[in-house]
Amino acid sequence: MRENLFTVRGILNLLVIFATIISLTSLYSCKTMTPEIKEQPQAEKKEPLKPAKVQIETKTPYVAIQKEISGFSLKDLEEAEYTSLSAYKGNAKLIRGLFRKKNAPKSLTETMVALTNHTAFGKVSGKDGAAAILVTTTGTASFYYDLAFVIKEKGKTRNISTVPLGDRVKIKSLSIQNGLIMVDMLRHKKKEPLCCPTEDVTLKFALQNNKLTAVK
Repeated sequence: MRENLFTVRGILNLLVIFATIISLTSLYSCKTMTPEIKEQPQAEKKEPLKPAKVQIETKTPYVAIQKEISGFSLKDLEEAEYTSLSAYKGNAKLIRGLFRKKNAPKSLTETMVALTNHTAFGKVSGKDGAAAILVTTTGTASFYYDLAFVIKEKGKTRNISTVPLGDRVKIKSLSIQNGLIMVDMLRHKKKEPLCCPTEDVTLKFALQNNKLTAVK
């Protein structure tokens, strides 16, 4: 009986040892198969873009380059206040070349007025100043172009006159020659789609009683 007891006890001990080995092996396998979880790095915070001179229409085939006049610079035009725009009846005070205003307090659309790349400095009808072309969008497919003339009085810029050039026209160049403002552009012929003006024209403007007036 004692020999049988020792035999049974030995078998039980072996079973306990075997079970322990299996448990330890399983635990080790779980640890090695579980991938290490690393904390995902936080995305870098990107600073909002600070638009300098915002150009709404970028497809400009040619830009007239004229030197600034004494005491008058491109920055003056980028910070000027413009009035009598064809698509915005309020005063548009640009900040670094751009004006933005929501069309309604909770509206998803906004009106934007931007100074284009087309500027020219010189004497128009005997008055020193600068001509600038602005483009306005009210959140629709239209882009309204205006020609503005700006002077400087007592160190401050003043937009004395503005005239419309049209919706979705293509401005080719702007210059001041022989006391006149010259605008080379493509405008629409009759029944021509607004996307694609093809009539090549040169418009000339003079100042009459401080108003831009088309001349031949």
